[in-house]
Amino acid sequence: MKTIFTISLILFINLVLSQTTVEFTILDSCSDKQVEDYDITLLGVDEEMREYLIKKDSIVNVKKGIYLITVNIGEGDYFKTHSYTKEFKSDSIYKVTRKLPKIMRKYTSEIHHQTDMGFYNCDKVCNGKQQDFYRNGKIRMEGEFKNGMPIKQIKKYNDKGELVEIEIYNRNGTYKKSKYPDYINFLKNN
Repeated sequence: MKTIFTISLILFINLVLSQTTVEFTILDSCSDKQVEDYDITLLGVDEEMREYLIKKDSIVNVKKGIYLITVNIGEGDYFKTHSYTKEFKSDSIYKVTRKLPKIMRKYTSEIHHQTDMGFYNCDKVCNGKQQDFYRNGKIRMEGEFKNGMPIKQIKKYNDKGELVEIEIYNRNGTYKKSKYPDYINFLKNN
C-alpha cells in the first residue's frame, strides 16, 4: 500500500511540476495601456495540431511546441486581430508581454457574419504607404493601402528587421497567400 501511495505521489508531483503555464499581458501601442478586453487562441503548428482558447490572462498544461497565437481585441461592435508565432521549449512559466502593432485588421463583431473593415492605424483607416515599428525601432510591417485594403502585398519583419513573411493580396484587397523567405526562422523568431 505504501508503494502504491509513493508511486501515485511521485506521478502527481511530476505532473504538477512538469506543466507549462503561459501568462499573457497585452499592451495597446496606440494608447500605451494594458488591454483588458481580449481573447487569445493558441494553435499548435507542428506535427500535433492542438488548440487552446484563453479568456483570462493565463493557461496551464500547454505542451512544448510552436504555436500560432491570435489575439482578438474587443472594441464595442468591432474587434481587431493580430497573429504571431511563439515557441514554448520547456516546462516552466512563460510571462508573455506582447505590445500589439499600431496597424491591425478590424472586423465587425457579428456572430455568424463578420465583415472585414480593412486595416487601421490606431483609429484611422490605412491609406497610402504605411509602416509599423517594434519598440526597438526596427520595422515590423510595411504596405500600401487604399481605404484600408492592401494593394498587392504586405511585408512583415521580425524584431531584428529581417523579412519573414510577404502576404499577397488580390486587386480587391482580399488575402490570397503568404510567402516565407525563411519559414523555419519565421516560426521560431516571429
